Amino acid sequence: MKLSNHFTLEEFLKTSHPELQLKEPIDPLYVENLGILCRAILEPIRYYSNCKILITSGLRSEDLNKKVGGVSDSKHLTGGACDFRFDSRLSPRKWVPFLFKHTLLSKLIYYPEELRFHVEIDMPARQTIYPIRKKFYISLSGKTYHDFTYLV
Repeated sequence: MKLSNHFTLEEFLKTSHPELQLKEPIDPLYVENLGILCRAILEPIRYYSNCKILITSGLRSEDLNKKVGGVSDSKHLTGGACDFRFDSRLSPRKWVPFLFKHTLLSKLIYYPEELRFHVEIDMPARQTIYPIRKKFYISLSGKTYHDFTYLV
């Protein structure tokens, strides 16, 4: 099922633990949330970077979330978050300012050891409500070393 121009539901359901993968039918609200995440965050990144984005973690079952060490209120459980990396040698750090300036994300975590981003969007993002509180974390070897919040 297509969520946006470049992303499908199947990409968000893939996991290295197939026995814990969500089974169809998926809650329509979660599918709608993933579509919003794609259109508000991932599509702008794909457009401006001109690079394919690989989803490394998307919609999770509660069992999968526990297995991978996710927090109990993870937005991965409702389609409001995903992890991704670029399919290229782009410098991920250069995209941090872009993400805050040109997308509607509410939280960003960058894992430099894995060249991977975690992004979240506050739901319902169906309404544009300002100010949006944005959080930014940079993790180094599993330890957070920057944590700041600001209003857009």
